[in-house]
Amino acid sequence: DVDDVLLDGSITTLDTALSASKEEEIDSPATTLELLGRIALQQRQLNNEIIREYGVFGKDIFNKINVEKIIQLSSLSKTKLLRKIMIKIVLGRIKNQGNEGTEGTIFHWVTVGDSSAAGHGNAFSQSYTSILQTTVSSIFQSAGIEFVASNRAGNAFSGMETAFCMKEIFGTDVDVLSWDFMPLDSKHFDPL
Repeated sequence: DVDDVLLDGSITTLDTALSASKEEEIDSPATTLELLGRIALQQRQLNNEIIREYGVFGKDIFNKINVEKIIQLSSLSKTKLLRKIMIKIVLGRIKNQGNEGTEGTIFHWVTVGDSSAAGHGNAFSQSYTSILQTTVSSIFQSAGIEFVASNRAGNAFSGMETAFCMKEIFGTDVDVLSWDFMPLDSKHFDPL
């Protein structure tokens, strides 16, 4: 556990670094342990915010069993996602150490789907993709990665038509593609 390995004084240093405004550049962590400490601190702060906002229901939001019901990944997909995040962390550290021109420090999430995936009926800032951007950006930033979430969903999109032109619509720099055509697919699959 990261909490067990943080040495005296580390938390104060990390709190100070992470409380800096997002516009300020945070010094690159000197060690992998400090990087893990920064990430753990951001996760703790996010969990505390969720519990403050949602009360007793806050603990269920990131409950592993509930998350696995909603976000279903094969073990191969989990392995690939973790590898992709680790590569982004390494590239972010390389870039933060002054190596200009290094690409790969952006983690790009794209949501595609029908009107409910687009957030129709809500303010744009309340769409799933916007909430995701707001919620996890600080955790990724603590690892030296910029998190960008793009909402490319829309009304009356068809999953089949979109699947044939994914490269043209979304580009080739997508790290995660959230595919949500639930009204079209709901007859075939119920995630809960």
